[in-house]
Amino acid sequence: MRYSYEINEKVEVRIWDDENPNENGAPFQLQDVHPDGRPWADRAEAQAWVDAFIADLLAPAPEPTEE
Repeated sequence: MRYSYEINEKVEVRIWDDENPNENGAPFQLQDVHPDGRPWADRAEAQAWVDAFIADLLAPAPEPTEE
């Protein structure tokens, strides 16, 4: 899989791009709260978010449309 992640005991989500790592091995995404700014309700909510986030990253780009 291209992306790896962890959810730590503080329910902070860290995501790495294994095919394009940065020079110091830091995650390219740190999501310590829900994207709307509130704390995660629980680990399951953070897990659902990271699953959807990675699925979106892996989705093929839409075909361009002519106008």
